[in-house]
Amino acid sequence: YTSFDPTDYATVIRCGGTMVMGVSKLDPVKGEGVKEPAHETKIYSAIKSNVDKTLLAEIDISNATYAACCAVGGKEIMENTPGLMDSHSYGFDTLSSLCPHATHHRGIYEDEKPTLRLYTLVSGLKIPKNSMEQYAANIRKEELDGFNAKDPF
Repeated sequence: YTSFDPTDYATVIRCGGTMVMGVSKLDPVKGEGVKEPAHETKIYSAIKSNVDKTLLAEIDISNATYAACCAVGGKEIMENTPGLMDSHSYGFDTLSSLCPHATHHRGIYEDEKPTLRLYTLVSGLKIPKNSMEQYAANIRKEELDGFNAKDPF
């Protein structure tokens, strides 16, 4: 398997800027315990969804400085799912294409759970100025409304 070690994790976390994180769970079991082939599009969609669903602001992930993806699945899944390692590679390449200027880290780990999980971290993103200005304006408005409308005494 491929290792995503503590030093890799530290570089992703400490690089500054904005960071997005996501997790997706895939179940490659089809019917009565028969393993479904690991389709590249499922892993691609899961990684893309990890990034998209965590964005609370309009952030351009193409300018990320670091990106990481870890796949964690049960021993049974890792050993018996046809095409799984090729699909992992395709998924990791997907993240590389979404963040073309980033340093990429990847990891593949085995555990005892009956599912496959994909954890994604993208960091070093530029802070979205327009969104932050809008958030600040909303907070100021709420503070003023709250101050005028509520008397704590």
